[in-house]
Amino acid sequence: MQQSCRLGAGICRAPTVGDVSRDITYTLSASNACGGIATQTATLHVAGSIDPPPPGTLASVFYPTDFPQRRDPKFGSVPSQRQTIAEMATTFTNNEQYDHQNKLVVVGHADVRGPEKYNLALSQMRAELVKNYLISQGIGADKVETRAEGKTNQLDKHQIETLQSQNSQKPQTWMVSRKKATWLAYNRRVDIILEPSGQQSAQTYPNDAPDAHVLWQRTTPTLKTIETEEHIQSDPQDSAAASNQ
Repeated sequence: MQQSCRLGAGICRAPTVGDVSRDITYTLSASNACGGIATQTATLHVAGSIDPPPPGTLASVFYPTDFPQRRDPKFGSVPSQRQTIAEMATTFTNNEQYDHQNKLVVVGHADVRGPEKYNLALSQMRAELVKNYLISQGIGADKVETRAEGKTNQLDKHQIETLQSQNSQKPQTWMVSRKKATWLAYNRRVDIILEPSGQQSAQTYPNDAPDAHVLWQRTTPTLKTIETEEHIQSDPQDSAAASNQ
């Protein structure tokens, strides 16, 4: 295969993934004040392979009931879910070097309770909070889009039973015995879509997370409860003490 490039014009495009064996020809021209012109060409043979992007998964992000709130839309993502977002940011950054067209579509959802207008606004705040955290982890703002779906496109109870059966983190007793609360909890989430591939986040509930019960409970947790989770998970000694109570 023969390909011509101008020196300094950039790297010639190679196959996205797989073996590479090609000749790249560079043309160099020079001139002087007396009008002399010289042109030389040099051919470089490139052989090797381009590895596929490292494997990585995307995970949906879950929220407590009624969070975030209008009075403080930047607050309401619990520690375990921020960790999930940070891991997705790392996955995206590692993959972006293989395909600069990659972008993330962040889709907010809400459970069925409450008026449609309220849930649409709530799901938008959830999506925006995830976007802002992704940006804080080094992802460009132009790489993240948001969409709010409110209480449309709910996961139904059969889908949730399937998701639970596939989850390596087995649900807690209180999740199994109170199926309606669990159904609501699964729908208070943000899904992530990697474009242009269309890869969607795994809707895997964080059953083993220290703040799983705060995410799951039907009632709206108090700000103090959210702040306590922040404190406990930032201080391992407090976390150990809480687990022994």
